[in-house]
Amino acid sequence: MNIKIVIGGFVILLVTVGAILLLSKPPSPSNVSKDVAKIDAIAAVIARYPELAAYKTTSLPPSSIEAEMTTEGRSLSSIWYVGFIQTGSGVPGVLHAECYRVSTNKEVTSVGKFTGQSDKTARSIILKTCTPVYEQGISPTPTPGSTPVPTTPPTSTGKVLPYGNVTLKLNQLATFKNISLLPLSIVEDSRCPSDVQCIQAGTVRVKVRVISGMGTSTSILTLGKVFTTEAEMLTLTRVTPDTQSTKPILNGDYRLTFNVALQSSLVPNNPKGKCYVGGCSAQVCSDQPGAISTCEYRPEYACYQTATCERQQTGVCGWTENVSLTACLAKP
Repeated sequence: MNIKIVIGGFVILLVTVGAILLLSKPPSPSNVSKDVAKIDAIAAVIARYPELAAYKTTSLPPSSIEAEMTTEGRSLSSIWYVGFIQTGSGVPGVLHAECYRVSTNKEVTSVGKFTGQSDKTARSIILKTCTPVYEQGISPTPTPGSTPVPTTPPTSTGKVLPYGNVTLKLNQLATFKNISLLPLSIVEDSRCPSDVQCIQAGTVRVKVRVISGMGTSTSILTLGKVFTTEAEMLTLTRVTPDTQSTKPILNGDYRLTFNVALQSSLVPNNPKGKCYVGGCSAQVCSDQPGAISTCEYRPEYACYQTATCERQQTGVCGWTENVSLTACLAKP
């Protein structure tokens, strides 16, 4: 009987130990693998390369941070590719780019660097390879044994639109009478997820190609902030879909609503309010403090340095014409 009891106890012990071992077995990688948020991926790169923190603020030449997520491996782990990009101020296109890969556990590895060429204009950067997409539509200088990477040509709304609101996908061109817009990429989407309570609402910044009478430039438009050209005012008014903490937004899912209006057609919010000088070259006179603009330089912009920015008889802010300003603009 004693033997039976001992044996029974031994069997129970083995079962108990087996249960403990079963319960303590670590979950499979697919269970512990979680998406690294874009903001965390960017922070991981900056933590390793602190000098890149300067890209978080707009500077001259204009700088931006782009990121895109992909899945790799059998477990479909989420991988982020992050690019730190400088675009031209006065010279269109990408001047310099540095690209990094951020794994699920936030390990950072360098993908490569790109420096612009004087005879070609790089429209954007392929983050996974840090190679440029040129205006001609081909990513040049392929590695031996590889083939050039064709770019996806922009789609178009198909007609000249009246001024007002337009909703676009990334890489979709909208053409108005004197201006065209082509949203290229999402630079930042820090909006508070709809299923989370946040202290700050966050924002969205979009890299947009602007083609106007001033020429072609690539600029960053921020949600809710007015962007000016010589004749128009552009505002990114809405971005959908809303963000969720558990589901990243794919680039193809973004819908961006822009408002495009002629400056002369705008009804001033305060007909007697103050006027402000803004723009990259202090060439914009408007009732918007801190107005931003495309950053090509024209010689006539020097004429505005001594001109008077004030509200005109029409109620719209503008440069007051006089003999000296008219003469300067005629021969800057």
